[in-house]
Amino acid sequence: MHPTVVFVEDVRWTGFSQLSSALRKSGYHTVLITIQLDRFVAALSKLGYHDVVTVNSIRDISSLGSRIDWSTVRDIQCSERLLSAVLDAISPLEICAPLTEHLKWRLRSADKLNTSRHLAEHEILVPATVSGDAMSPREAIEKLGLPVLVKPRIGAGGHAVTVARSLEDASEAISCFQRASEYYFECYVAGQMVRYAACQVAGTAIQEATYVGYRLDSSALGPATSIQLTHSPELVQISRAAMAALNGIGLANIEYIRDAEGQYWLIDVNFRAWGTVVALRAFGLDFVRAYRNHLGEHNKLPGLRSDKVGKITKLFPDAVQPALARGPYLQGALRFLQLLARYVTWLGPRFGVLGCLEFLSATHSRLKGLAERPSARGRPHLELADIRSFRARRPGSDVAPRENQEQVAAR
Repeated sequence: MHPTVVFVEDVRWTGFSQLSSALRKSGYHTVLITIQLDRFVAALSKLGYHDVVTVNSIRDISSLGSRIDWSTVRDIQCSERLLSAVLDAISPLEICAPLTEHLKWRLRSADKLNTSRHLAEHEILVPATVSGDAMSPREAIEKLGLPVLVKPRIGAGGHAVTVARSLEDASEAISCFQRASEYYFECYVAGQMVRYAACQVAGTAIQEATYVGYRLDSSALGPATSIQLTHSPELVQISRAAMAALNGIGLANIEYIRDAEGQYWLIDVNFRAWGTVVALRAFGLDFVRAYRNHLGEHNKLPGLRSDKVGKITKLFPDAVQPALARGPYLQGALRFLQLLARYVTWLGPRFGVLGCLEFLSATHSRLKGLAERPSARGRPHLELADIRSFRARRPGSDVAPRENQEQVAAR
């Protein structure tokens, strides 16, 4: 029986779907458990996963014993905000103890406030923080200054993260939380967001990289559309120390803000697949193969190539969707299909079919938008929301191209 990796999501994650496609190409059995009820999305997902199970809530996972052979499950990938519910749901199932313990460790690490304080105790540079149940917004602002970040203690994808530039902003930001213990305030650090990616096995980073992300529109929030590989021994050293302090295992992505003085402020840590986990293949790095080593294989892994440092690669689909939506159609279509072809070499023909269906959906959305604006002249203006996306948009995840950008949110 092939080993199984289970993915659990409530919104679509590019990192999950692309990792699943790569694992499936390598002989793994992949299962998606989702509460996403959109039929189009469910149909597309079947191209990237062996099995797609739609549930009404995460609690229903405990009733899936007949659909999934849990004895073959080697890992469960899910966002931080679903970890607690997933752990509760799998508790009655026959899942190997090490996997359960790994998920419990991930849940402990998912508390952003506790993780930040723990790293500070290990002399990792982190912004000052204040718990929501310790101070009022006014008191927090008096201590940390403006602007100030309001962040959920357990969250993912920048959800509910707000840059508050006034007391009114901060008060409005906390209104979406039920209890003050669910959020915290963090000192705002201006600078460029940089990232460290790794796969850690037995206390050693068997594959790692540092990179920066860029957006097409420097004034907009949203996911990166391209990434640039960097070589930063200092950042690698800091990140290895952070991983050791947290007893890091498996896939990890750490976000920093590099300020004007060149200091690296650690602002977020996630132990799961991230959006560019496959795209780093463009630089000769193979985090999918490294992840398979985490699951028990013994593959030889490539090292950092000096000729790749400074190179920029575009991300699929985020780099090409705006051009397909708003620019000259033929030019946008060509860019979309060219970038898709590169990903097909990494992820296999089924991903190519999935991408082509996304392309047709995007084309349909554009034509529909044009038909709804008969009086419009020239190019129709279509928002990104008109295009079905591979994943939910995550505000504030990257910086603008070729310029330092203020921090807007932690991913």
